[in-house]
Amino acid sequence: MHALFQHPGLLTAGWFHYLAFDLFVGTWIAREGERVGIAPVLLIPCFVLTFLFGPVGLLAFLALRVAPACARVARELHRRQPQLAWFGGLLLAIMVPALVASYLDPRTLNGVGVWVKPLKFMASVSLYALTTAWLLGDLPREHRGSAAERAIVAVVLATGIFEVGYITLQGALG
Repeated sequence: MHALFQHPGLLTAGWFHYLAFDLFVGTWIAREGERVGIAPVLLIPCFVLTFLFGPVGLLAFLALRVAPACARVARELHRRQPQLAWFGGLLLAIMVPALVASYLDPRTLNGVGVWVKPLKFMASVSLYALTTAWLLGDLPREHRGSAAERAIVAVVLATGIFEVGYITLQGALG
């Protein structure tokens, strides 16, 4: 990439591309943000990121745009089954340090990073817990809070904690 931009003509073409992308995406972010009612002050970091890192700013805006819908889903999951909703959300949050570890830790096992398996387990157990929380909310009112529901929640929590804990420990050990 460095060699391409050493030629003056290609350097100019590259700058035109970056500036056109930044201006187009920045304009779209401004218009779309106004259309959906996002406060302009919240758009400023998106503009800065778009100008400095292009697609990162666009991704930041898209995350900002879907945040209210995600919050509504999280509240509904908590209403349906709070323990599993918290557990699923916690696993998603724990994925952030595991992603950082996967970036910083160069170790591999059979050509695959040692943090890939723990990340996959965190994602799948989180999805399972959140799906179960949603489905338990569909139980008839007379069965909510029953011994059977409490047993299901306990089994999901116990097996999920064990699986993710064990796999993450093994990943950390290499």
